[in-house]
Amino acid sequence: MILAKLRRDRRLTKGGFSFLILLSGFLFTACGPRERVVDRAIKNQELFIANGAEPQSLDPHIVTGVPEMQIVRNLFEGLVVFNFETLDVVPAAAEGWEVSEDGKTYTFFLRKNLKWSNGDPLTAKDFHYSFKRSISPKMASPYITYMTSITNCLPYNKGEVADFEQVGCKVVDDHTLVFHLDHAHPPFLLYMASGQYFYPVHKATIEAHGDMDQRGTAWIRPDNIVTNGPFQLSEWSTNTVLSVEPNPHYWDRETVLLNKAHFFPIENLDTQYRSYLNGEVHIARHIPLHAIQELEKTKPADYRSHLYLGTYYYGFNTRKAPLNDPRVRKALSMALDRELIVNEVTQGGQQVAYSFVPPGANKYQPDYTFSKNVEEAKKLLAESGFPNGEGFPTLEILFNTSEQHKAIAETAQQMWKNALGIDIRLVNMEWKVYLDARDNGDFDIVRAGWVGGVDHQGYLDLFNSDSGNNDTGWTNPEFDKLYKSAAEIMDPELRIKTVQQAEKILLSEMPIAPVYHYTVNYMVDTRVKNYYSNSIDERNFKHVYLEE
Repeated sequence: MILAKLRRDRRLTKGGFSFLILLSGFLFTACGPRERVVDRAIKNQELFIANGAEPQSLDPHIVTGVPEMQIVRNLFEGLVVFNFETLDVVPAAAEGWEVSEDGKTYTFFLRKNLKWSNGDPLTAKDFHYSFKRSISPKMASPYITYMTSITNCLPYNKGEVADFEQVGCKVVDDHTLVFHLDHAHPPFLLYMASGQYFYPVHKATIEAHGDMDQRGTAWIRPDNIVTNGPFQLSEWSTNTVLSVEPNPHYWDRETVLLNKAHFFPIENLDTQYRSYLNGEVHIARHIPLHAIQELEKTKPADYRSHLYLGTYYYGFNTRKAPLNDPRVRKALSMALDRELIVNEVTQGGQQVAYSFVPPGANKYQPDYTFSKNVEEAKKLLAESGFPNGEGFPTLEILFNTSEQHKAIAETAQQMWKNALGIDIRLVNMEWKVYLDARDNGDFDIVRAGWVGGVDHQGYLDLFNSDSGNNDTGWTNPEFDKLYKSAAEIMDPELRIKTVQQAEKILLSEMPIAPVYHYTVNYMVDTRVKNYYSNSIDERNFKHVYLEE
C-alpha cells in the first residue's frame, strides 16, 4: 500500500522520483517478489516507520504534536538530551554544565567541534539567537511557561521588556552559554532535555526566507533546511513520505549507524498494522484495538506495550455557555464510565484516570480524586438549569481522524445521552485542521492528550493562565499561584504537596474530563536495535541500527 501511495504522488522533492524507483526495486526488481521491503532495508541500514499524521511543521519552536516530534528530535539537538534508555539527563551539544549553589545560574560548556549540517560552525551565539526567536512575542510559543523561570523571559514574551539583553540568556564566549533564573527551578534540566523550544536554528537560513520570528516560511523545506542533530532532512513529499539521512557534520557522526529513516504519514491504524505485517515498515507506532486484544494474549517478541506518562482527556471550552458553568463540566465528567471505556473500548491496558497528573510522574501520587457518580451528575445538571437534559444545547466533540478516537467519542456520546439525556454530535478532522481548530478555541468539547514529561509539574502547564497550550480558556488565580510556586520549591516532598493542592483546584472546577492514563502499544521489528522503550515514549535514532 505504501508503494501504491508513492506511485500516485510523483512530486517527491530532491530526487524523489529516484526514491520511488528504489522502493519499487525493493519489492520487485532487485530482490524478487518474495523479499520484503524491510528485509532488503536491513542490509542497507534503512529504517521504515509508520509515523501517524502528516507533520504540521518541522519548526522546533512551534510544533506541538507527537508525530512532528518523532522527526524533529532527530533533526535538531539541544544543549542536553535524555538518555532514552534511563531518562537521565546527559550531555549533547554541551559537553558539560555547572549549576550555582543557589540553583539560579546554569553555565553550559559547548563542544568545540559543533557544526551545522551545511558545515557552518555552531557556537553559543546560535543558541542565544534561537532562544531569542523561541520566546519572541510573534512566535507565540505554546511552551512559554516552561521557560518563565529564566529572568525576564515572560516579560519579553509579553512585550513588557523590549530589550532581549535584559533576558537571562548570556553568551560568555563562543563555547560558553549562561542562563540566569529568577529563582531555583529543580526541573529546569529536565525541561531543557525534552524541550524543543531550546533547540538551535540556523540564523542565515531563517532570515533568508523571512523575518526571524515569522511562522510558516519555507526554511523547513528539504532544499533549505539546515539542522544540527544526528540527521538531516533529505525528502519531504506531503502526505507521502519524509526521509532523513545522517548529518555529515554532526559532532558524533561515527555513532550514527543508520543510512536513512523514512517516516510514512499513515493515520489509519489498520493500515499501519497491515503495513507492518506485510513487511513494509519496521515500526508501526500505533495499532488497532482488535490487534491489541490478540497481541495481549500471544505476546509476540515484536509487540511492545507499557505505561506512558500521559493523560487522554476531553477538554471543555470554558469560554462558551453552558460549558462556562463548572457544574455542567463536572456533570459531564462524572457521567463517564471510564472502566467501561478502558475495558471494552480501548482494551490496551490503560489506567482509568480520576486525576490529571499521572501517578508515578517524578514520584507523584494524587491526593484528591473524583469518581463516576451518575446521580450526582444529574443533580449538578439540574442545578445548572437543565433538569434531565431539558433545554441543553447540542454540543460537539471534536477529535482528529482515528478509529480509536471515534470509538471512544461514540461511547462517551451514548453515556451522556443515557445518563443525562443530552445530545452530542461527533466531528472529526484531519490532524492539521484539528490542531488549528483546537488552538483557536473552535470547539465545544475536544479530544486531546497531554504528555508532560518526567516531572509532575509539567502536566499542569495546560491550565496556567499564561500557557500557550491552555486551549480550554480556564483560569484560576489561586491555581496559577500554586503552579508557579511549585516551580521554585527545592524540597521534593513540598513540591509534590503544592502540585497536589493545585490539582485539587483543577479537579474541583473540571475544565477537562480525564479519561485514562496512557499505555503505548506498538510493533517493532526485533531486528531494530536500541529503539528504547520508556515511560515518556521519547527517543531518537542516533543509536538505532538494524541487525540481520
